[in-house]
Amino acid sequence: MNRNGTAQLEARISSILSRPVVLEQGSPEYAARFDRYEGPARLDLGISGRTDYGESLFVGLEAKVDEHFGSETVWGRRLKATEAQKSNSRSRASARVKE
Repeated sequence: MNRNGTAQLEARISSILSRPVVLEQGSPEYAARFDRYEGPARLDLGISGRTDYGESLFVGLEAKVDEHFGSETVWGRRLKATEAQKSNSRSRASARVKE
């Protein structure tokens, strides 16, 4: 987020939503609960903010320096989860992707 990263991210999100946004707070290693399975998803960065109409906004970022952005499809992730379940029968990854 260095070198004006916040403004660049705000501009990108504003473009997607077709309205101005303000990012207010970021939390590294954000624990997000979004399904009924045990344990939260650990996002690299959770960012809260608001739109120009005062609507709440949350952005979860999951990225590493050496990873491509958006390179995996949902189908690709499902295939990986199915394969992982073969070696770990307790894995819930496949069910999470399906839901």
